[in-house]
Amino acid sequence: MSQIVPNYPPYAKRSVRDDGTWAAALKKDNVTLTSSGILSIEEHGIRTQDDVLHGCDVIIYGTGFRASEFLSTIDIRGRNSVDLQEQWAGDARAYWGITIPNFPNFFCLYGPNTNLNVNGSTVLFSEAAVEYTLECIKLLPTTGHRALDIGWEAFDEYNEWIDASNKLVAAGVSTVNSWYRNALGRLSQNWPLTTLEYWNGTRTPKVADYELL
Repeated sequence: MSQIVPNYPPYAKRSVRDDGTWAAALKKDNVTLTSSGILSIEEHGIRTQDDVLHGCDVIIYGTGFRASEFLSTIDIRGRNSVDLQEQWAGDARAYWGITIPNFPNFFCLYGPNTNLNVNGSTVLFSEAAVEYTLECIKLLPTTGHRALDIGWEAFDEYNEWIDASNKLVAAGVSTVNSWYRNALGRLSQNWPLTTLEYWNGTRTPKVADYELL
């Protein structure tokens, strides 16, 4: 069973919580655990790279998902027709996971670095993002403007803080590959701090951080 013993720190990847059922299943006579890669899928089963043919009736593909490719299925254009995916260049970032420079009046919910591992509720984060968005919208009539755009200085300072904080958590310390990291190796999914810090940060927009249009 050495294949199921991690060679990385706890919580560097999403952990398996088991009441013993999963572990017991691996010990059954009709269960074989192999970590050898797949060489080919043949008529009667799967042949692994150790040249063993595993007979099977059903194949379940667990190939993961594109967690770091935020909004990749939507064509989003901002100021001067800038393309969001081109601006991100594979490294999605947003101020408090909500606003992005060059995209005025565009707000994200469950955006970059707002996913949670063991430190809170994703629902609470989404609710906080909605409240922040509403406060931004309410701000415009009171200032006589029609749009707001997060400034690059505030945006960069925020993301430097997030990146530094991510280096202090298990997923950031470890170099193990996981869905927490994007293709460039940066942790672009998870929030590394406390729920309270996100809640406090999204109570009221700082007008000075934005360009009012």
